[in-house]
Amino acid sequence: MVPFGGIGPMLALALADFDGDGEPELVTATACFHPDEMEMRLPSLWVAKIARWEHGLPVFWRPHRFGALTPCSLQAMQGRGGRARLLVLEGRSVRFLENHAFDAGMRFRHGRAIVTFSDRELSVLRPNERIVSVRLCHGDADRPGDLLITTEIDGYTPDSYPVTPQQVRGLPFPEVVAKNFDRDGNWLCGRTSMRLYLCRAGSSDTGDFGAIEPALDGQGRPVELVHGNGTIGIADLDGDGDLDLICGDELQSLRYFEDVGRPGRPSWIDRGRLRSPGGDDFRARGCWNLLPSYVHFNERPGLLLGSGAGWLLYCTLEGFQDGVPVVGEPVKLKQTGGGPAGRVGFLTPVAADLFGTGSCDIVCGCTSGHALVYRNEGSPQRPQFDNVTFLKDTSGCDIRQGPARSGRSNIHGPAEDEAGHTGATLGDWCGHGRKDLVMADDLGEIHFYANTGNATGPAFDPGRPLRCNGRVLQTVWRQRPWLVDFDGDGRCELLAMDAYGHARLYRRADPRDPCQIDDGTLLTREDGKPLKLDGLIPYSSPWTGRSSLCAVDLDGDGRLDILVGWGAGYQESLTMEESMSHFRWGTVKWFRNVGTNQAPDFRAGGYLRHDGYPIIAGGHNCSVHAVDWDEDGELELILGTDNGQLCVLDHDEFTFDVPSPL
Repeated sequence: MVPFGGIGPMLALALADFDGDGEPELVTATACFHPDEMEMRLPSLWVAKIARWEHGLPVFWRPHRFGALTPCSLQAMQGRGGRARLLVLEGRSVRFLENHAFDAGMRFRHGRAIVTFSDRELSVLRPNERIVSVRLCHGDADRPGDLLITTEIDGYTPDSYPVTPQQVRGLPFPEVVAKNFDRDGNWLCGRTSMRLYLCRAGSSDTGDFGAIEPALDGQGRPVELVHGNGTIGIADLDGDGDLDLICGDELQSLRYFEDVGRPGRPSWIDRGRLRSPGGDDFRARGCWNLLPSYVHFNERPGLLLGSGAGWLLYCTLEGFQDGVPVVGEPVKLKQTGGGPAGRVGFLTPVAADLFGTGSCDIVCGCTSGHALVYRNEGSPQRPQFDNVTFLKDTSGCDIRQGPARSGRSNIHGPAEDEAGHTGATLGDWCGHGRKDLVMADDLGEIHFYANTGNATGPAFDPGRPLRCNGRVLQTVWRQRPWLVDFDGDGRCELLAMDAYGHARLYRRADPRDPCQIDDGTLLTREDGKPLKLDGLIPYSSPWTGRSSLCAVDLDGDGRLDILVGWGAGYQESLTMEESMSHFRWGTVKWFRNVGTNQAPDFRAGGYLRHDGYPIIAGGHNCSVHAVDWDEDGELELILGTDNGQLCVLDHDEFTFDVPSPL
């Protein structure tokens, strides 16, 4: 198995000289999936050293994982000696990690906890409220000061939705989504609530901390944060001698909280969003859950921004306007190889020779709704991917779908208004001999991008939604459809799930308009029941759709089977709670065609396996393309995971279950 790509969404970051060589290192807590852990969201630590500086900005080596630590909060603090230490939150304990490497390496070890919160101390929190981040307001690693604590109440639990599973049972997915909004499109469900608390340091001799107490604003009310990420940037931004705060919100923005209190008694006022130089609200397009950290690059103050989208950004501080900071246009920092540092998640790979080199490139949909292309600079036998770029259409705009482009929210509501979760597929939909692009998104729409280029340079026209009977086709969210000539008539069909999660083969309905399609042929099991590929009945939470489809002759009998990148815990007849107690990882299943390609019937084939065990490729779900990658006459599997990695399994590295007859 050969992984390449990035490390996934960032949950926290710290930049400091941890190894004492005079150059800072970047440490991130990243939501990565590991087969021995149950959830993709469990964080792990990654470190990236600086390879060089370009135009006053760092270029990082590719990050690598170290240790088995799982902190969800990071802060760099100086102490005795030349090496910075990491302040981390692990469970209920706040502690420092120290780098004990003898050379310029990174070997963090646990130090003693400076505080471990008891049930009594946590009783001040609201019901279901949990600590997500801690920051030292002042002091250092040897004499810590007061702790600033960020908490949240998750507003996206199943009981926060306005309807019950019984009320939506059997409804098509668009109707399920509609019940989460009022007639004016306002979100009816819960929203995550975040607050600030203080835990004051005791005497310098004992190092004890006092009780947790709410941080208050100028009117004596608890400081409420707009939901984003719990990471807070702390710095004296206005030069008045106290510590102001910057935090990210859920709409790719940053908010400024000014300290208007007195020494030792801070009081923070929400002054609103940071501004861009033109006076508009600052936006980091394509990113969300920003993680701000105050830095100086090239002797200029600025903000280093991690993000839930996986990118690492930097923007300069340009002054103040109307009482809030003004920041420059965000720049994506780079890593060696020329690509940006970080990767978006939920990759849906499809391999094809887009540029006429004889080697397969990879096109992916992803979390942010973009279409990414990994260009293969090597050969079929020795592929080499040094960069990733956004595909653009012929108007020069990034190819992108989802709420960010449409102005509508998906079933998760405003928290994902910068997402898209696109599923990409390539095929000759127009019959002109070129590979067109089709992408589904998290609104349940599927868009078509005509390739008007040539064999050595694709050119995709701006996308248009597929339409059925005069209306935009509505399906389940986050699926990856598949373009394939299934019946062998020389024309491409679209294999996709409908609004009920049932597999259908759609065909063009109008030879003059490639976006007009028919009602689709329902695919069935051999017992005549619809072939359901999303694993769960429509539910008031978002556990529908999500499956990634691929049609291929897996068993070599001349008939096209269906491979499915399967969601965590998917079981067709169970409730979500019951199914999540079963197999809890993204995996790959297949459905064997026991009919013909012209009249297919399908039998559940079971798992695809690696080393005898079901393939594990992600915490939510994975995406799969079976293709003869190296031109050896055998199929390989390309897997995309929710944490932004791509993997290749050679033909001798996987097997598949053989289904027994009914």
